[in-house]
Amino acid sequence: MTAYEASELFMVYLNTYFQFMFGYVGILSGFLVMSYVAAERLSKLLSILVVTLFSLVSLMMIIQINFLRNDFRGLNRYLYELKDVDPESLIWFGTNPLWMVLVLTLVTNAVLFGGFVGCIGYFLYQRQESIRDKDA
Repeated sequence: MTAYEASELFMVYLNTYFQFMFGYVGILSGFLVMSYVAAERLSKLLSILVVTLFSLVSLMMIIQINFLRNDFRGLNRYLYELKDVDPESLIWFGTNPLWMVLVLTLVTNAVLFGGFVGCIGYFLYQRQESIRDKDA
């Protein structure tokens, strides 16, 4: 693979990663809106079904995002090898410290799981509020 092809693949992975991330944010946003609008109107059985479906889709997206990040890290290693062979071919690559990859992975996973837990918590909060309002 030439430096150009590796650079192009790098950008394709980066774009795909952001598409997955924004897709996940769309799922979270849709669930939050549904929680605000409809959580109090759903039966217990339907609430369980909706939360289960949301959980499965969210966890699937989290796993896919992490698989993509692992592939991306492999491509990163390959680009470093290319740069070692010919430093002039990838001048733009590798200017960030290597520890940033670990930090970015940790922050990304915190955001992914935090969004998931936050959405479930908000859904349960909305259901509890409607129950308290009916009892009052």
